[in-house]
Amino acid sequence: MIKGKLIELKYNITSLFNNLSILLRLFLILALSYGCSPKYETTYKLHPIEDSAGKDCLSACDFSKDVCIKEAFARRRRCQYWSEVNYTRCQSRRVLRYSRRTNSVICVANCACFRQICRSGAKTCKSDYRDCHIGCGGKITKEKKCIKFCDEAEADSSKVIDARELR
Repeated sequence: MIKGKLIELKYNITSLFNNLSILLRLFLILALSYGCSPKYETTYKLHPIEDSAGKDCLSACDFSKDVCIKEAFARRRRCQYWSEVNYTRCQSRRVLRYSRRTNSVICVANCACFRQICRSGAKTCKSDYRDCHIGCGGKITKEKKCIKFCDEAEADSSKVIDARELR
């Protein structure tokens, strides 16, 4: 009876390792294939606006973009400040013990301290500015170019965007 249970347990463990091995292989194949897939970069070229009403409108866009970027960086600075405060607070709550076995100090409680990743959010400002530029009667050329692993990439593309594209 016990011998039968041990054989069954050994079979279940072996089966589990085989399934993990298959999943690990599948994960590695997916990760490697993604890493070698084409990488693209999108750039935008803003065409100047000629009429005076459009230029006045664009001045408002410029002002809004500047305010947006300043606010985005202020949010990032606040985020970085509070990230550091929370990280320091977490570090002070860690419980450390000396381990004779490893001959070193190890953390035994509240060990997972990390700093929050803070981004500026300025990308949104640039996107809003492009929308505003088009709304003022301007045109934008959007170019998509392959920059890495381009052997099997789709062809580079260029497209003019104007107010009709936004509707």
